[in-house]
This record gives sequence, C-alpha cells and structure tokens, in this order.
Amino acid sequence: MGDKIIVDGLEVTVTKAEFVLPDDGYSYSQNGKILKINYKFKNLEKDKKFIDNSNFKLTIDGEVQPQFNGMKDNKGGFQHQLDKGKSGSSYLYYDVVDTDKYQVEMDIKPSKKTYKANWNIAKKILKKT
Repeated sequence: MGDKIIVDGLEVTVTKAEFVLPDDGYSYSQNGKILKINYKFKNLEKDKKFIDNSNFKLTIDGEVQPQFNGMKDNKGGFQHQLDKGKSGSSYLYYDVVDTDKYQVEMDIKPSKKTYKANWNIAKKILKKT
C-alpha cells in the first residue's frame, strides 16, 4: 500500500484499503465482505491524462471480483481528466470473499501500448470500519 507506479506520465497510488459494511439498509454482500480501495492519481506530463474505473479490477487467485454498488454515497465509478500537475482521488467498492490476499490490477492503454501494474494487499493490513 502506498507504492506509487508511474505509467505514461501518470502517477497512480493505492492509498488505502479497508473492509466496510453496507450502509443503505437494503444491499448486502453476495460474497461475504465489501472491500473499499482508495486510489490517488497525478499527471506528471504537460498533456492531459484520462483515467477511469474501467482501468482497475480486483482479483483473488486470478478471478475478477465484482464491484459493489450498494452504498449510499453512490460513487461506484470515477473518471478523471487531469491537466499538467493536477491530482485526483477516488475509490471503488468490491464484493469479495474472505481470503489472505487481494490483488488490484491496472490496465492502461493510452496509445498502441498497454501498461499493466499490480498491487498486492494482504488481509492482515486491512481494517474493518
């Protein structure tokens, strides 16, 4: 957590991960837990950079986990168009099973080249809120 990855002039960081409870009174986790992942982005180049939630997925043992969209804040996705030197931050909820390790995978294709990055998140560092 906290490791910065620079991809095509865009600095990306997974800043925080925590288990949360559903807060709308109607939704619940199909898989047992809701994992909230916080991201931070910064444009290091002069051209605008675009990033959105479709660039990220959460996997457990290579299997993609679904996003969870049942929270009151209704922020199940994000899009950032960042000018030079500008930053943005966002988060996503995932509906996950209880396991020892979660992996955030990022795929960005700004041109003909695809960039991939991974963050491994151990269960023992997660907090429950």
